[in-house]
Amino acid sequence: MDVSKDLKWGDTRIFLFTSFLFWISHINYLLDNPFNFWIFIPAVSLLLGYIVLRSKSITPSILAHVFINLLYGLFSLSLQIYLV
Repeated sequence: MDVSKDLKWGDTRIFLFTSFLFWISHINYLLDNPFNFWIFIPAVSLLLGYIVLRSKSITPSILAHVFINLLYGLFSLSLQIYLV
């Protein structure tokens, strides 16, 4: 069942809506790291939404999300080690 056809939403609207949902689902970063919430996460949201739009599948986007989280975690860890 293709919900987008039932709603008569185009690819652009679906892309923006899913990117917005991804961004808002990371609201826990708002107080901890405002830069991440206002700059980094919206950019990643658009990137992951674009991957879904191009591939017509959520799987590549999930894999990209895992990879981005891994890189971010390694960067954060190395920064903490460096600053200590």
